[in-house]
Amino acid sequence: HNGCTVEVRDLPGTYSLSKNSPDEEVVARFLCEGEYDSVVVVADSTNLGSSLVLCFEAIELGLPTILALNKYDIATKKLDIDAGYLSEKLGIPVIPVSARNAYGVDRLMDCICEDGAKVSGFKVNYSDTIGKSIDSIAGGGGLISGIAYTIKSIRPSIKVYGVQAAGA
Repeated sequence: HNGCTVEVRDLPGTYSLSKNSPDEEVVARFLCEGEYDSVVVVADSTNLGSSLVLCFEAIELGLPTILALNKYDIATKKLDIDAGYLSEKLGIPVIPVSARNAYGVDRLMDCICEDGAKVSGFKVNYSDTIGKSIDSIAGGGGLISGIAYTIKSIRPSIKVYGVQAAGA
């Protein structure tokens, strides 16, 4: 693209890194074990709620991320999606695209070639209720031990203090 050579790794389609399926496990391992100039999360604009989970996870892992809103042409017939607002809130480039008619593909390639992917400080803010629930479980292990074990299995170099799950 305009003299820029890009190596693309097409990973299995998944909505998260929860490792509940072989595809999720492959994607989680790939993203956590390598260093990348850009991670392009291709989201289904017609199902944006589910598609944003993977994007949030990539951002929280500190990966240089670009969000490509695929099927944008179809979604905007029924939904009002403000890519600029999403980009501002997430702290990463958000590029509307349509694989069906190549809409936005040049803009996406420009963003990749110009090192447009961003590491964002975006964090999901949990409600007080969820935060209190997590705090109450933390004393007895349970959920927090599970989270610690998952974090360690994805990124063994991360140190987790105060929690030890069996097998971690």
